[in-house]
Amino acid sequence: MRTHVLKVALVLSSLAFAGCDNPSSPGLDSASASASASTAPAASAALDASGKRAFTVTPDIAVDERGIAVGPERIDLGEATGAGKLSEALERIPADGKQPAVRTTTKSNLRDVGAVLDGLGKRGFKTILLKMEGARTDLLGEYVVVPERHVDKPEDCSAVVSVLEDSSTAVWPVRGGGGKKARKGLSGPDLSVTGENVVDQLKGCSSKVAFFSANAKMRWEHAFHVGALLRKSDSKSIIEQLVFLAKEPVAGLPVKLEK
Repeated sequence: MRTHVLKVALVLSSLAFAGCDNPSSPGLDSASASASASTAPAASAALDASGKRAFTVTPDIAVDERGIAVGPERIDLGEATGAGKLSEALERIPADGKQPAVRTTTKSNLRDVGAVLDGLGKRGFKTILLKMEGARTDLLGEYVVVPERHVDKPEDCSAVVSVLEDSSTAVWPVRGGGGKKARKGLSGPDLSVTGENVVDQLKGCSSKVAFFSANAKMRWEHAFHVGALLRKSDSKSIIEQLVFLAKEPVAGLPVKLEK
C-alpha cells in the first residue's frame, strides 16, 4: 500500500514540473499572450478595404500578350472587372518614393501598357522605368517615362512622334501644324527616316518634353521603339520628360493631354 502511494506521489510531482515548463500553461505566459494581442491590430492594419494585404515593397509589374501582372496577381482588362482590379492592385503599392519599373514584351497590348502607366500616375508616381524584352540592339531597351497626368503645359514646339495604322510614322509639334511623315519600311516603321524627321523637329526647340504613341492596331514594340528613337535623337540631352500618349493623337493636329 505504501509503495502504491509513493508511485502516485511521483506521478503528481512530475505533472507539476511539466506544468511549470509548459509555456502554454494558463497564467504562466501572460507576457507572450499580451504580445500576441498587441500584434493582432498591426496585422489587421496591413489589410486594405478589399481584405487584401498591402504590398510591403513595390511588386514586379509586367505587361505581356496575356495581360497585366502586378506581383502574383493576373489582370485582364478585357473583363468587366479588369479596370477595377488594376486600380485596386496599384493602390496597394507602397508610396515610398521609389521609382517603379514596368516590364513589357514586343507583343504587349498598347491599351494595357497605357492603363498601367496612367494607374501608377494616379497613385502618385511621377517617373516610371519602362523596359521591353526583345528591343532593337541599336536602341535603348529601357528608359524613363512620365505619366501624362504629371506633365505641365509643354512648349508649342515639343516633338510628337507616332506610328500610324499603316506602319508609317508622323512627327509634328504638339501645337499642331506642319510635321513630316515617313513611309512604312520593309518590316515596319522606317526608323531611319523617322529619326531624321525627329532630329529636324528637335532643332531650334528648347522644350524639355517629348511625346510618343502608336495606333491601337500596332504592336507595342513599334511604340516603344519610337520612344527610344526620341532619346537617341536628342543629342543634346534636352528632353527631361518623355511621355507615352495612350490615346493615339491625330497626326498634325494639336495634342490635348489627358489629366
